[in-house]
Amino acid sequence: MHSPSPSSGAARGRIGVLAAPLLPTPATYILMNGTARAAILFITESEGMGADWPADLLRRLYDLTRTEATVALGIADGLSIDEIAARGSVERETVRTQLKAVFAKTSTHRQSGLASQLAGLPKFPRRNRRRDA
Repeated sequence: MHSPSPSSGAARGRIGVLAAPLLPTPATYILMNGTARAAILFITESEGMGADWPADLLRRLYDLTRTEATVALGIADGLSIDEIAARGSVERETVRTQLKAVFAKTSTHRQSGLASQLAGLPKFPRRNRRRDA
């Protein structure tokens, strides 16, 4: 097995690692020979990630829609439902409905539980987007 030398790119760059539970579905249950516990490991170089990586990660891990991921990230950032609604220019009840879907898909039941679960995700530097004048 090859391990990176100090001069290789992998040793110099930042590496992000995320271990996430694999939620039981009929397909995963069969793949795991009937056991209920499994995890998936993501390893990536942070240099190659786009600015929307955290939302993208949530969408893929939990099968969230784009707006559900935005709501989940708002909760993780400590925003209230009203603040999330104001940022998205939507009604408070719309955010509440989206949050209920997030709870169902993440197997959480409260905002604090969701925030705690998402706090375990890796933090990567976001790239600055260039704005054309």
